[in-house]
Amino acid sequence: MTITRQDAWTQDEDLLLAEVVLRHIRDGGTQLSAFEEVGKALSRTAAACGFRWNSYVRKQYQAGIELAKKQRKELRKKIGIHSSVFTTEYVNDRRKGSFRSG
Repeated sequence: MTITRQDAWTQDEDLLLAEVVLRHIRDGGTQLSAFEEVGKALSRTAAACGFRWNSYVRKQYQAGIELAKKQRKELRKKIGIHSSVFTTEYVNDRRKGSFRSG
């Protein structure tokens, strides 16, 4: 008989973690803010989310991470942001869906 931990991560939770982290990468946010967002949604700590990402989930999404980084770079180029940091206003606008191109 196999005993499952009460706090074990489900596939759906891993998927949510991956989706949110990849979105933050694309939008120029930080991993910490992604972990905090997922932590609130799943009633887990940001540290638990970060540990899960780094110890298990990230390894399954290497191609997705590279694609998200490429998309971030292309987006920066398109809107003329060449620095390594997006402005807080831009990132917040993207999350609210109020970004308009051209």
